Amino acid sequence: MRVFSLQGLQVTDIQEIFKTKGTFRGTPDDWNRLIESYAGNPHVLNRIATTIQQLFDGSITEFLKQKVTVFGTIFNGLDQEFEHLSDAAKATIQCMVLNRQPISFSQLRTKMPSSVSSQELLETLELLKARSWIDAKSGLFSLQLMMIEYVKSFILDEKIAKFQPSAFLDQEHQRQVAS
Repeated sequence: MRVFSLQGLQVTDIQEIFKTKGTFRGTPDDWNRLIESYAGNPHVLNRIATTIQQLFDGSITEFLKQKVTVFGTIFNGLDQEFEHLSDAAKATIQCMVLNRQPISFSQLRTKMPSSVSSQELLETLELLKARSWIDAKSGLFSLQLMMIEYVKSFILDEKIAKFQPSAFLDQEHQRQVAS
């Protein structure tokens, strides 16, 4: 089986996908904000199109006013994917959340548990990039907006039992987080 990655589509590409769901209204800025929020991920935007059509009568502007990035089927899909991630992938996500800014491979490597090899970190970054969970630009890695919102929901909804940094970070890094 081959997987063809469609991540990072542009406005015109996404508008073609949306046309299959109905008529949509929004300014060029609305379209750009929508696509940026979901990193141009066609799978996620296809689901979003259904929500916008059914709940907001095709108004992208009204949908964006809600300031909700991760919800319903999007959240459930991310939940299922997250549960199947390796400890190294969860630790990588945790480090990126704590860092709050794009981070280089070498910086990320120094923040990871010693049990995670450079090879495993590299493979993890490839996996997270393929799932459109992270961005990689100019040698720096950062979480996609929808992933930041998803991880925040663990804290807000007290689902921290599913996502405990202490299980992944070395004691040294735990002390840094605590201070």
